[in-house]
Amino acid sequence: MEKQNVKELKEMIGSEAQQIIAYADGFESHSAKDEQALTDILSMLKNINAAIVRIEESHQKRLQLSRELARALEEMEMDSKKFAEKHVKKTPT
Repeated sequence: MEKQNVKELKEMIGSEAQQIIAYADGFESHSAKDEQALTDILSMLKNINAAIVRIEESHQKRLQLSRELARALEEMEMDSKKFAEKHVKKTPT
């Protein structure tokens, strides 16, 4: 289950994105400065998108490293059990 804070953050991101889309859709250009404003907005969005790509790459790397760590710990546990079984004296019953 997703944390409430994460859910709210996702909703806020969606809301902000919708506001930008609505602004761009309704924007009327009457001068070169208006066109430059749209160019500036596009530039900002491209920077945001580049940051998102970097964040996602880092996220995927963390997931991969976590899986590798879990696998290594599992292998160590199995090796430890095998070592214990091999070297622990068995008591006669």
